[in-house]
Amino acid sequence: MKAQSHKKIWITSGDIDGVGLEVALKALKSIGPKRGTQFFLFADKKAFQKLRKQVRDFPFEVLEFHSLIEATSASLNFRHLYVIFDGRAPIEWVRDSAQGCLKNPHQNALVTGPLSKSGILRAGYKEIGHTEMLKTLCKSKFLFQAYLGSRMNVMLLTDHISLEKVPSFCKDKKRWSAALNEAQVLMARLKLKGQLAILALDPHSGEGGIIGNQDQSFEKWMNASKFKSLNWLGPIPSDSAFEASRRKSVALYLAQYHDQGLIPFKTLHGFGEGVHLTLGLPFVRTSVDHGTAVEIFGKNKANPGSMKDAILTAIQLL
Repeated sequence: MKAQSHKKIWITSGDIDGVGLEVALKALKSIGPKRGTQFFLFADKKAFQKLRKQVRDFPFEVLEFHSLIEATSASLNFRHLYVIFDGRAPIEWVRDSAQGCLKNPHQNALVTGPLSKSGILRAGYKEIGHTEMLKTLCKSKFLFQAYLGSRMNVMLLTDHISLEKVPSFCKDKKRWSAALNEAQVLMARLKLKGQLAILALDPHSGEGGIIGNQDQSFEKWMNASKFKSLNWLGPIPSDSAFEASRRKSVALYLAQYHDQGLIPFKTLHGFGEGVHLTLGLPFVRTSVDHGTAVEIFGKNKANPGSMKDAILTAIQLL
């Protein structure tokens, strides 16, 4: 097989004192070598040497490099895991991998382990998360977080902003148009069957204007827009949106703010399942749906389920 036909999956293991590297190694062990797919892993050398001993019967031959350029210059072999030991801050691993993906977005995908926001700030970045940094790097006006799981899928209209700013952000019809376009693309690519359920901003969808009128205003705009023909439902009250029978008919929920969508998602899936996907990038980026979990670092207790799902989803979307 020619090298240029390989899918390249760039995995950044996140904070050195977090569980990202542990779940990455466990996930790769479970997945194993895949013909036509090359895995690259950014990691801290000391942490890798320690955690590699905990993952027995590892199915890859590990090749060590000191930079992305050095790793990409090597001959590709799907049975090898290319590990890049880079002493810089882990957010720099993300930046380098993303820049590589930008050069050939149809062949490269980024899978990220968890990073603490404080660690990103200490590295000198003003952005407080992967999504914000990727937005700056890719010069994308709108990026959206989506979370995929076995019990529900959810997309966020806004993400890491103060709750007091949410109503004004949700009045932006350009944001809504971009989000609805990305929702359609996601549902088509993953062949998600069912309705797009849009969650109301106000309790009881504003109760006909008694509580608020922003949801009524949105519904009026939606019914007059090019999106009116979508198989959509809403805006529906959040307190009844996630009942089991309703979830069966919903392919994707579109939440207007962070906790509105992620409280039910993480309650249903915990930290062992679920994929975080960034929509609006020119390349595929997936991630785990959990944090760094520093309290169990090095204890061989981390569940790799979310990382495994993230890697497999990235391969699927290329």
